[in-house]
Amino acid sequence: MHTVVGTYRNMSEAQKVLTDLVNAGFDRDDISLVTSDAEGRYQNLANRKDVVDDDVTAGEGALIGGLEGGLIGFALGLGALAIPGIGPIVAFGPLLGGLIGAGTGAVTGGLTASLIDSGVAETDAHTYAEAVRRGYVLLSVHAPDERVDEAKSILNRYDVVDIDDRADYWRSQGWKGYDANAKPFTSKDIETEHSSYGSKATTGASITGPTSGTLGLERGAVRTYPASSSFGTGASGTTGYGNYSNYADDFRTHYQTNYANNQYSFSNYEPAYQYGTYLASEPRYRNRGWNDIEMDVRRDWETRNQGAWEDFKDSIRYAWERAKAAVR
Repeated sequence: MHTVVGTYRNMSEAQKVLTDLVNAGFDRDDISLVTSDAEGRYQNLANRKDVVDDDVTAGEGALIGGLEGGLIGFALGLGALAIPGIGPIVAFGPLLGGLIGAGTGAVTGGLTASLIDSGVAETDAHTYAEAVRRGYVLLSVHAPDERVDEAKSILNRYDVVDIDDRADYWRSQGWKGYDANAKPFTSKDIETEHSSYGSKATTGASITGPTSGTLGLERGAVRTYPASSSFGTGASGTTGYGNYSNYADDFRTHYQTNYANNQYSFSNYEPAYQYGTYLASEPRYRNRGWNDIEMDVRRDWETRNQGAWEDFKDSIRYAWERAKAAVR
């Protein structure tokens, strides 16, 4: 399974992609969309149980109202929330599930964390989160290996944004990566951003060219990533001693012994145990001590926005040492 990702300038273009994915037989539950809602035009629709086409444009109404292309399933799954450093957004699909607590509707993690959990490389997750902040529409689909090329072809049919071109431009303006304290873009800011892109976005943009150096991924428009549902798979794609399931019972016992009486449940600690297990399978951290890697690990953990470092660092370290011991 792979995650195929594209970014679009507006909802109308994204809707064309969604329609084609559904018509091609891709499962709706495997498709995600995230976009800024700086004007609040989608929030009421996201909160309604009877989704209808009333005061939105024809192209967007077809997506949000579900009036054509069999997309009402997407509309009914639409969620509206605010993300630190990004602002108000609407989303559906697995990426939305990674943003909110099950059954609570509360934000539990950042968009970068949700993207990383879908298999997206960390550096690219920052770029996609910034794209959403700046008013672009992020769309992804989980595709089985034999359908990856088909998914990429569909995502490339329309006005897909060259995300590397955008990232280069943002860096030239001083952007350095996701910042939870960044000021959300206003509708005027978004208009200015899109005008700076001009006519560089072209239908069917090429995905060939030099790689980004991260997992051998494409530069440019549509990208693919080995899908991952947890931290159990490292950047190299290996599992082995990094497989979380091998230690799940041990970690639950560790939680019961050390943390059961505090404010957090095991479900709050589980991402920390998963992350620690992932660290043990990450090549750049092999043959290194905790004191040597802690600064980098803390920065990465906080980027993923999984919780306060001081609350979870001991469980992360325990999982790292437990999984690492298997290969000593």
